Amino acid sequence: PGSVLIIGLGGGTIPRTLRQLLPQTRIDVVEIDPAVVRVAARYFGFTASDKTRVIETDGRVYVKRALRGTQRYDLIMLDAFDHEYIPEHLLTQEFLEEVKSLLAPGGVLAANTFSSSGLYEHESVTYAKVFEKFFNLKRENRVILTRLSALPDKEQLRTTAQQFSGSFDRYGFKAAELLPLFTQERDWDPGARVLTDQYSPANLLNLER
Repeated sequence: PGSVLIIGLGGGTIPRTLRQLLPQTRIDVVEIDPAVVRVAARYFGFTASDKTRVIETDGRVYVKRALRGTQRYDLIMLDAFDHEYIPEHLLTQEFLEEVKSLLAPGGVLAANTFSSSGLYEHESVTYAKVFEKFFNLKRENRVILTRLSALPDKEQLRTTAQQFSGSFDRYGFKAAELLPLFTQERDWDPGARVLTDQYSPANLLNLER
């Protein structure tokens, strides 16, 4: 990817790792809490640069503003959490449609969520409503991977992963261990209600688990 948008900084691990893997890629990180930015810099070695920009604002506000311009992203990563869960306005069909519009042709979306949550069914049908098909990678957490064009088959995934095998080794994992996680199996209730700006009681639903 030539351009990456990350919503949610945390300790800055994702942008730091991407910078090592893709030194020429332009990375924009959106973080609503200035304290998180300070902590990432002071304790986790995160640094902004001319190629790694930090924007201190709400993730959805940034997406809406970005849509007014010409900037589009090859990779968008959703990794925003508050003290309870993902903020509810970053879970809705309308938000995901905005994110989808911010992707460049062939662009990829990666979203970090939970694999066990009272919101699992609702999240799943909401992503399916907007993107139709996606890879559903589950361990302790869940990563949803999708893109604007057709999803790659297993052979394409394997070939692409091999290109990065040397880089993956230094982070302590093998592509062969992760590739089996790439599944499109729908293990949720398709009749669950889609999350929208009018119906997104995320905190209440998450308490039901």
